[in-house]
Amino acid sequence: MNELIIFINEDLISKFSNFFSKPKFFGKVYDSDEHGTSKIGKKELNRIINKVNSVFKEDDPEILSLESKFFLIFYNENFVKSESFFVEDRNHYRSVIISEVGIIAVYSEETSGFMKSPDIKFAIEWSWIDHVELTNENILCFYGKNSTESINMSIDLFCTNDNKTGELIKELLNKINRYFSAISNVILERKLEIESVIKNNRGVRLTSYHI
Repeated sequence: MNELIIFINEDLISKFSNFFSKPKFFGKVYDSDEHGTSKIGKKELNRIINKVNSVFKEDDPEILSLESKFFLIFYNENFVKSESFFVEDRNHYRSVIISEVGIIAVYSEETSGFMKSPDIKFAIEWSWIDHVELTNENILCFYGKNSTESINMSIDLFCTNDNKTGELIKELLNKINRYFSAISNVILERKLEIESVIKNNRGVRLTSYHI
């Protein structure tokens, strides 16, 4: 995966660096080093892992771990102190993690009061994604392969409301997805070649195969 990490970092340097230094993001954006280790601090990383695992606890209680490879992390928390006696303070948490498996996004309104908004969560694997489009309403539409299904995600989760920044995010996601699709095709071709060699040269019928 080092090639993908280098690709992402080079694409960030050439296209995203200007946006990182300007108020196009209202949160923080972390890339990774050449070994796939995120440049985020330990405290913030632990916070993200614990929060995401908590939101996904009914689906996958350990969807993230310290061993996970995070290529990009978009992260923001906004604490809003209530001015009303009847309304509790609220902390608005959002993060998007781009990893070697896919995209994990979470928005959560944290409060001890009533009328808490439901959590928003997405876990989309690269193997499912056909391509990504961006609407005029700043919604990223993830279309499934060989499917009529799609998943809509606001670019607000990526800590931006800027349409041009959304276009760059869309472009980057499509490039990463094409990279993984190419890898999958190579693996599939290699698998079929090995199965054919074994079947034709040794007369063995494969019932399963793992790479």
